[in-house]
Amino acid sequence: MQIDGTYALLYCGVTGPGFAILAIDGGQIRGTDCFGGKYAGGARRAANCNIDLDVQLKVPPGLCLVDGTGPEAFRHIKLTIPESMFGNGVPQMLLADNNTVISYVLSRIDDRFSPSADGFTVDFPTRR
Repeated sequence: MQIDGTYALLYCGVTGPGFAILAIDGGQIRGTDCFGGKYAGGARRAANCNIDLDVQLKVPPGLCLVDGTGPEAFRHIKLTIPESMFGNGVPQMLLADNNTVISYVLSRIDDRFSPSADGFTVDFPTRR
């Protein structure tokens, strides 16, 4: 299985949902989420048929994270995903450090979206 490519990450926690575009190239991860967070780190195939992700999330000032914590400047994320579940779009859950559950979906998408891993804008409508 090739892990290099472009991925959509959809996630939801106690404070609400979010999404990110991640690109993996040569085992290096870069990405951006809809709130301006920046992801950088690595992905590698482990000997036990898992994919290990080790990522730093640079959090924009004042932002509360979906696990209900924050604000903080950086969040270190280590995640092991079975190879059969990596990028296949099946909902998964992880337990955050503060014991809240975050659900997420990681889906492989067309590589034409890879420039979005370096940044994109979202216009959230104002409440009426």
